[in-house]
Amino acid sequence: MQTAMLTTVNAPFQTYLDAEGLACAICSGEITIGQVSSFYTETAVESQKAFAAAHGIFTAKLVDTATKFSNWSGQSVALAA
Repeated sequence: MQTAMLTTVNAPFQTYLDAEGLACAICSGEITIGQVSSFYTETAVESQKAFAAAHGIFTAKLVDTATKFSNWSGQSVALAA
């Protein structure tokens, strides 16, 4: 699951973000990183939650970052409440 997700979130970008880097970006609210955009818009919510659980990211933080990203970008994000 993680390999497929990382392939998806990194596909449009020249630089590669590993799982730890993506988890850190989500935890720190780095919403301007392209891979965070892909994470929230190109992967299924179930996969997002599984990734977060595997990397110790609380659901509240996952949703908070999703909401910040949605508000900043204007894009619809399933996890944004």
